[in-house]
Amino acid sequence: VHTQPSPRFDAEHPRPTIAFTGTLSYYANIDAARYFVRRLWPAIHREVPDVRFLIAGRNPRRPILALRDMPDVEVRSDVADMAAVLQEAWVAVAPMRRGTGVKNKVLEAWAAGRPAVMTPLAANGLRIDERMRDLVATNEREFCNQVVGLLCDDRRRHDYGTAAHELAVRQHSWRDSAEAVSGMLRKVGR
Repeated sequence: VHTQPSPRFDAEHPRPTIAFTGTLSYYANIDAARYFVRRLWPAIHREVPDVRFLIAGRNPRRPILALRDMPDVEVRSDVADMAAVLQEAWVAVAPMRRGTGVKNKVLEAWAAGRPAVMTPLAANGLRIDERMRDLVATNEREFCNQVVGLLCDDRRRHDYGTAAHELAVRQHSWRDSAEAVSGMLRKVGR
């Protein structure tokens, strides 16, 4: 991923903001956003009443657009600068229940210096250190508690954001990925 020069905590929206990003026509992202709004959002919204949920990405389908009818849920389609959207967020979420492969939404959040609370499926394929492993929630209650805890504690949120940014720089840069692929190809070529 392309990392931002710094986490830019000064770019956070004045209201507590949770972001979910991705291709909004992809079935796994549709499922994750709907699951979050139906199952997790009410509990988080009760704990942090001024919170907003920002769903951003390209090509939103009808089930995503319908989520705008929920209180404090915003859908932004075809955003020009996803890094700016993520820097506006306080916390990113990846409540994935379906799909395979590395979740770019998590890497993009880290690259923007935002902590990402995620399900174990969303962590699949990522090089996660012990610090980020704390934000992998195995059940709904844990997921909500992690999100609320980050929203309510600026220092903790910024510490995790800084650690996420450093992890993206250290483990998930284009150069590191190219070196990993080259290493695998060398092994296969032997």
